[in-house]
Amino acid sequence: MRAGEITFCYADHGAGRPVLMLRGAGVDHREAERCFDPVFGGVAGFRRIYPDLPGMGRAIAPEELRSAEDVLDALLDFAAEVTDGAANRGLFGV
Repeated sequence: MRAGEITFCYADHGAGRPVLMLRGAGVDHREAERCFDPVFGGVAGFRRIYPDLPGMGRAIAPEELRSAEDVLDALLDFAAEVTDGAANRGLFGV
């Protein structure tokens, strides 16, 4: 999915209130997915979204991305796209 200048690779599980699952380190979304998704086992009502952060996994970071604020802006763009604007309506995560 393209959001702004970045093409994000991500995994998407479940249905309901969207929760953006972020993690650090230089790995892709699969690490967070394996760590956190079992916590949601048997719990309905949450859509778990695991993106690769810009520059990690398959999400290439453009040269214009130079600061933490730039990464935050990119993630907010991604959240708005992947949730059809739910993030902008205050419905994202907990």
